[in-house]
Amino acid sequence: MKLKDFKNVFALERIAGGFLEEDLHSFSRSFDDFNIQFNSYEEALAFKDNLKENFRKGLKVVEISPLTYPKYFIHNLRGNVFSTRFLIDNKILVLMDFGNTFVSLVCDLKDQTIVKRGSYKTLDLAVNSSERIFLSYQKN
Repeated sequence: MKLKDFKNVFALERIAGGFLEEDLHSFSRSFDDFNIQFNSYEEALAFKDNLKENFRKGLKVVEISPLTYPKYFIHNLRGNVFSTRFLIDNKILVLMDFGNTFVSLVCDLKDQTIVKRGSYKTLDLAVNSSERIFLSYQKN
């Protein structure tokens, strides 16, 4: 299975942050199965347009994909996602910020697992390591 085979979903996100929940009143900081989801941009936009004007003004339609929101596809990711990058087939490279450390992860989307993990004290070290990982996958 390749990255393009993963079905992206669309959601309504509050401009101030948070995804619209199924109850149509609450918002959650992280995207999960309890958020209202759509199969297409057009479907999400049509739904948004049917909401009350004062409510829909603060919403935008966003696309949720393995590269834009890896935590939705790999549930055991912790920390703040700093960047993501496609490697090969069903693998992505995720760089995460844990406050005083940075972690680079190679994640398998098909199995929803973390294949490789590295921990770094500075962002520079993490980025350099991530670039080496990226290049090693490009050579294979």
